[in-house]
Amino acid sequence: MTEQPSQPIRRLAAILHADVVGYSALMAADEDGTQAAVSRSMKRAKELALGHGGRVVGTAGDAFLAEFPSVLEAVQAARHFQEDEQTSSAAGENGPALKFRIGVNLGDVIAEGEDIFGDGVNVAARVQALAPAGGIAISSAVHDQLGNRAGMAFEDGGKHTVRNIPTPVRIFTAAPPFKSQVTAVSRGKRDLFKRLRWQTVMAVFLVAAVTAGALIYRSNLTTQPTDPIADAGGSRPVVAVLPFRERGVPETYFADGFTEDVITNLGRFGELLVLSWGAVSPYRDGFQKNSELNARYVIDGTIRRNDDHLRVSVQLTDARDGVLLWSRNYESSLTDLFNMQDRITGEVAGSMARGLYRLEQAKALGRPTDKLGAYDLVLQGRAALRRVNRNDNLQARDRFEAALALDAKYSDALAGLAWTHVNDAWWGWSEWPGKSLEEAESLLNEALHIDPNNTSAISALAELRWMQNRLEEARATCQKAIRINPNDARAYATCGGVSIFGGWIESGIEYGEMALELDPEPKSWLFTNLAVGYFSQGRFEDAEALLKSATLSENEDPAPHAVLAAVYAKLGKTEQARYEVEEALRRSPFFSAKIFAENLATTGYSEVLLSGMREAGFK
Repeated sequence: MTEQPSQPIRRLAAILHADVVGYSALMAADEDGTQAAVSRSMKRAKELALGHGGRVVGTAGDAFLAEFPSVLEAVQAARHFQEDEQTSSAAGENGPALKFRIGVNLGDVIAEGEDIFGDGVNVAARVQALAPAGGIAISSAVHDQLGNRAGMAFEDGGKHTVRNIPTPVRIFTAAPPFKSQVTAVSRGKRDLFKRLRWQTVMAVFLVAAVTAGALIYRSNLTTQPTDPIADAGGSRPVVAVLPFRERGVPETYFADGFTEDVITNLGRFGELLVLSWGAVSPYRDGFQKNSELNARYVIDGTIRRNDDHLRVSVQLTDARDGVLLWSRNYESSLTDLFNMQDRITGEVAGSMARGLYRLEQAKALGRPTDKLGAYDLVLQGRAALRRVNRNDNLQARDRFEAALALDAKYSDALAGLAWTHVNDAWWGWSEWPGKSLEEAESLLNEALHIDPNNTSAISALAELRWMQNRLEEARATCQKAIRINPNDARAYATCGGVSIFGGWIESGIEYGEMALELDPEPKSWLFTNLAVGYFSQGRFEDAEALLKSATLSENEDPAPHAVLAAVYAKLGKTEQARYEVEEALRRSPFFSAKIFAENLATTGYSEVLLSGMREAGFK
């Protein structure tokens, strides 16, 4: 039988095209040296592409083509490549100094095997030709979706008519030395969260770029308003799933867990920016005005449980004007709970935008277990796991173990149990931290064998690799979690910590700020990691504002107080610094500033942090 050729596949991608400036003249002047220099540059390009979740598709003498799953990673890779090239030239590496022009575009590509073709690639090549020497040019599609997240200042380069492209191409450019465009953290908790949320919401992935405008289906409306567009500014619509309310039951863990799972499932739809549980949990009784959440759409509902019967009422509201778009009731036996959750998530998302039907719902919406008792225990375990103290960690472990006794192949229970062992090692609650990590890794391997897309397990594995000082693996692992669920606040937070402590400070700050955008009231370690990033860049006022806005008094973590002490020392606030030293040591009398600072992989950053801590009063 004749083997059929593989069919071409279309997909959306961020495409990077790079070309050496003045290649012909360089080859004429020094052919061997130029070729050696180009070879070294191509090797760097492949390493950087992999480090940012992409790949080099091919090289052609003086040029290379790469694709990435996100515009942020593509632009970061471009910047890091140009900076590396500048550094190597200054260091006097053998061969002539090379300068590249880099263009980045977002568009449809046709994939055949390892190759990509199409207008998306052609536009990237044309944009590259318009870049300054040693600099970067991006198309308007990239610029609109990038916003401020790349930490770079791009100038408007205007529209250009280019060869073989029927419509003019608008570009934005950045030339070396690349100027930072970093948002200072505002003072006060509410101001901080609103500012970060607004900036990111206005910059995230454009639904219009994928679907030419995502329209709500009229057939799903209970009222007949005009069809709402998925954001006046064209950005990815922001969805808030408010905590479901369970009538007649004083405990909230079942309704909270149900809400959290709907958020997780809905968050896997890449065209939506779904606020995390931490962002919506304060709004159990609704919200007074949309400015509190900056959400485009709000989903809320009620739950009723009677014996083995479950009834869920859900409604979708346009948050801008309060118009009810649709409402629906779902009824099912408790044994069919997970199919019902899939229906809720699938129908809500399907009503949000036509483009969502492109996604693989079967992959996004998994059925975790048939045994409700196990599910109920996992929800209780998650509730306990959110609290950062040893007793609640043990309580969470009991719940997850009980769930596994009912269903030994329940991936979420395995992941939750693994997190308790990771926490033991991380917070020093275990006498044998090495054994805790071994146990966690075994559980995570089992969880991921059952469900390779379990982002909770993937994030836990990234934390584990971080603790093993396998930083490259840790970073790649948490980036995988983000690719699976681009709205996973925990994955962004983990990537932020890994990147900051691993030496990728700028990208770590971006990941951390995105985690805050999705979950504005996270646990103390995210504040600590992000503050260390600010501290490493000399942004002491921003670190102070961030840590002062955080709730640090309800856990056993000494680290945020230790970092705040160093910040105060650098700002000359001696009394405040001494107070924070006392707070840190009260929580952990054996806290070592030296050991903590040495967790930073880059010696220079580590020494600066340790110096600040010792100025504050740590020995």
